[in-house]
Amino acid sequence: MGDERDIPKARLRRALDARREAIAADEIARASRAICDRVGLLDEVREAAVVVLYAAHRSEIVPRSLEAIAEAGQAKAFYYPRVEGDDLCFRRSSFDDLVPGRYGIPEPPPEAAALSPEGARGIVVVPGIGFDRAGSRIGTGKGYYDRTLPRFPGLMRIGLALDGLVVDRLPTDPWDVPMHLVVTEHDLLVGDPVARWSAGDLPWR
Repeated sequence: MGDERDIPKARLRRALDARREAIAADEIARASRAICDRVGLLDEVREAAVVVLYAAHRSEIVPRSLEAIAEAGQAKAFYYPRVEGDDLCFRRSSFDDLVPGRYGIPEPPPEAAALSPEGARGIVVVPGIGFDRAGSRIGTGKGYYDRTLPRFPGLMRIGLALDGLVVDRLPTDPWDVPMHLVVTEHDLLVGDPVARWSAGDLPWR
């Protein structure tokens, strides 16, 4: 990942990131509330036993309110990503128990219980700099989610995005992991029925 072959993608990443960083904080806050409300209406979220969230960084959509929204359904176990080596480990935590981590992003403490890929069923919400209408995602270029998500085939992948950061089509590489759904403040986009599935995906309920 990240070699000379993805120069067009790197240019698009910079352009989308600049567009995102120009959005006012209050607009991101309003969009985050609308997006979380929309995600919380999904049957898959209400019925999920496992919910993997993230601590928003910079101008990402903030999913924190999904803890309270998702708890209105059946009992939930919440997990957050922790950077460990070149990958992410999803460790059990609430947002209030997160500690400062790599890149200045709050993450679970290292002693928190890790989510085992075997038998994990539920949802994982995924940040991104941009998405497209087929469910493709462009992130920071570090590849953490693309390396980690294939190990959790029983988690439904939901990308969170502002309307203005969804494009018609993104350039993709073989290692890019598509989303099953992309949720914006005004829309719910179902990923391409072929492209959104990765090898080994399982039913998430």
